[in-house]
Amino acid sequence: MKTLAEFVKERRKEVGLTQEEFADRAGVALTVVRKIEQGKTKLNMEKVNLVLAMFGHELGVQEKQKFIPATFQAVLGNLYDRGLIDREELDVLLEEYFNGDKFNSKKLLKDQRPEMIKNEIKQMMTRNNLTDLNHPNYLKV
Repeated sequence: MKTLAEFVKERRKEVGLTQEEFADRAGVALTVVRKIEQGKTKLNMEKVNLVLAMFGHELGVQEKQKFIPATFQAVLGNLYDRGLIDREELDVLLEEYFNGDKFNSKKLLKDQRPEMIKNEIKQMMTRNNLTDLNHPNYLKV
């Protein structure tokens, strides 16, 4: 997923406008465009939406998708395919999940691996805009 800064800068350049020309057409101050393209975080949402409107977009709230068991199997399958977990670990983690147990309750993963695997799962969930409504405490310690 692109950042707001990358999105605006790329799109502005695609249409061949300077920051000044773009700001003028969007109806915002040049400093607004510069702040957005520099990745500043303290921005006026109304001004950002004026800029995004130039490309037919706006800021808004997006509902997270439900993290269903089949999705969890796919996430763990991805970890297995990437060689981050072996077959036994895959089976045990799935069993724990479907039984409603805590993550790594069977203590199969040792040393730093539980945290690494949890982080990988969380990153995949974040990237795919997923939330686990069925087992919200599974990845908690």
